[in-house]
Amino acid sequence: MAFWRSLLIDLSICCLQLLFCTPCAYGLSKLRFRGRNAILFLFVVMMLMPFQATMLPMYQIVRTLGLLDRSLALIVPEIFAPFTVFILTQFIHHLPDECVESVRLENSSAIVIYRSLVLPIVRPGITSTVILSFVETWNMVEKPLRYLSDVRIFPLSMLLHEAGKQLSSTTMAGSVLYVVPVMLLWWLFQEDLANGMSALRIK
Repeated sequence: MAFWRSLLIDLSICCLQLLFCTPCAYGLSKLRFRGRNAILFLFVVMMLMPFQATMLPMYQIVRTLGLLDRSLALIVPEIFAPFTVFILTQFIHHLPDECVESVRLENSSAIVIYRSLVLPIVRPGITSTVILSFVETWNMVEKPLRYLSDVRIFPLSMLLHEAGKQLSSTTMAGSVLYVVPVMLLWWLFQEDLANGMSALRIK
């Protein structure tokens, strides 16, 4: 049960990050507006801050929203992940402006450009970013430890962390099951992951 709960939480986070972070990255990389560089710099600062520095304010937000001891406490704070936005911004940044302008000359809106041009071209980058995000959230321990107190809704990473204090056959079986989704993702998308990482150049 914990395995499927963890899988649902991680898939929800990845889908919501795709829904919100990808358009945000497109806006920061290809749209021109006042304050764009300041917003991008803010994302970089947030990305570099450790979880311990934002733990108390985030806990206050989660408590105010009434999400403590609920799976949503792990999902909602991850929707606008600074790391995901920053990495996707770098991928989209390398899309030639000439391609965007040629589509815009056909009276296409920003939404059409994003859907018909940006998403297909940067698909390897998006895939690799989603995989990295999945692995990060799949392995999280500190956040469940802060936001959840009911062991019945603990993700698998938290249960294995607690069970690891006493080595047993159940712990070993859980550890084997734990690596299956990550290995499966690598096997299915290893080409996209390799292409995405080789194409990434931070500017």
